[in-house]
Amino acid sequence: MKTILKISFVAVFFLLIACSKEDPAPTKTQLISRKWNTESVTAVVSGLQLNAYTKGGSNNLINFSNFTATLSTDGSISMVNPTNGQLINGKWVFEQNETVVNVSNGLFILTIQELTQNKMIFKMPYEIPTDDYKAFGLSKGMKIEATFTMSSN
Repeated sequence: MKTILKISFVAVFFLLIACSKEDPAPTKTQLISRKWNTESVTAVVSGLQLNAYTKGGSNNLINFSNFTATLSTDGSISMVNPTNGQLINGKWVFEQNETVVNVSNGLFILTIQELTQNKMIFKMPYEIPTDDYKAFGLSKGMKIEATFTMSSN
């Protein structure tokens, strides 16, 4: 009887130890290393917020449906340019205490606002590619700061 009691005590002890271990929180590199798809893009122009793109929307100013970014833990990145569909391959690094992503030595600078396993929000300077948006006060070459909301699969 004492042997069964000792074995039961040891079994419960190991069960409690095994159950009390928490998985470590993922690092920011682990969180960001995946394929991201554009959900929405907003920009502030002359104090006015413009909803430039919403996935599935019918009144999008700019088509960002092709804009994806795949970041890997080895520092490689593959992005699809939203304006021409061209594939951009490069390297990425975290900067400023992992709040900024520098892509290909400054080609793109992403300031992270939120990062989870399924969602990333970042701000990025964006240059208007055409004069098609003059009615909204946007002309070709104008630089704005856009906020991108991305989701992962």
